Amino acid sequence: MVYMPVYSELNTAQNQPTQDRPKSFLGDFVMGNYIINRRWRSLLNLPRTQGAIREKWLQLGGTKSFLGLPTTNELTTPDKIGRYNHFKGGSIYWTPETNAHEIHGAIREKWAGLGWERSFLGYPITDELTTPDKIGRYNHFQNGSIYWTPDTNAHEVHGEIRRKWAELGWEKSFLGYPISDELIAPNNGRYSVFEEGVIKWDPITGARLARSFNVSSQTILNKIDDYILKSDSNLYLTGDTEVVKVHDWYKHDGQSHHKVLEVDLDMKYRRKGRDPKVDLDLFFSFSSWFAEIIGRMSNCDNGLR
Repeated sequence: MVYMPVYSELNTAQNQPTQDRPKSFLGDFVMGNYIINRRWRSLLNLPRTQGAIREKWLQLGGTKSFLGLPTTNELTTPDKIGRYNHFKGGSIYWTPETNAHEIHGAIREKWAGLGWERSFLGYPITDELTTPDKIGRYNHFQNGSIYWTPDTNAHEVHGEIRRKWAELGWEKSFLGYPISDELIAPNNGRYSVFEEGVIKWDPITGARLARSFNVSSQTILNKIDDYILKSDSNLYLTGDTEVVKVHDWYKHDGQSHHKVLEVDLDMKYRRKGRDPKVDLDLFFSFSSWFAEIIGRMSNCDNGLR
């Protein structure tokens, strides 16, 4: 007995003339959008798609889309709210509230790293979309967004900082794209670093463009890398920590570092008689606040260096 495949009405009518049907059913299933009956699926041991997730997959192009073939059956999310299928090129997630949306590539990797739908972002509420400037890609989620460009990679932005960024014009604003996730700042604050600036939030002032961080010397010194403290314990802070600028590129020890924050510290140097002033500029990469010091410059009174 020979079992004939059943084709989706979206692609091939069941009454299509025999000579017009694909010559190789299996080959065309792998490369095309043909939906087979349960007997063929069982024989080929293929994962199952159904319902709204299957409709979204077919809308995107089925096996011809960037998602490709499913690698799991439709499964229930750990929070018991949603359903999902993983595919070779990404995933589709569904809930009754958000409907079905795809997520893939570096944005999916970032979301997974944060904890999937159990993270603060929640479920995706859009497919991956292109930004108006045609440079970036993004997904919106229930409680935030993830933005990606080839230069900045994928970073999340959420809460009041996201609202402030949106108010300024998203990536089309002077700030550009986020180049960090939301991070912990001194004095119980939070901040996100963008290509051309920083948005900081704290419980008292809310979200604002950050030009300086008024923190105690002890708070800053605890964050600065040990080699600075060990280099000269006579240095101590006397004023604010000012964000000078964000460098597109900064060269140090023969290496180029992308998107580097320059911070100016007002300090003094302990010595007998008078403590001379020290203006110290530190250069930070953005794995986290004060995470990696990659350079320093200083101007000092009385020839101190």
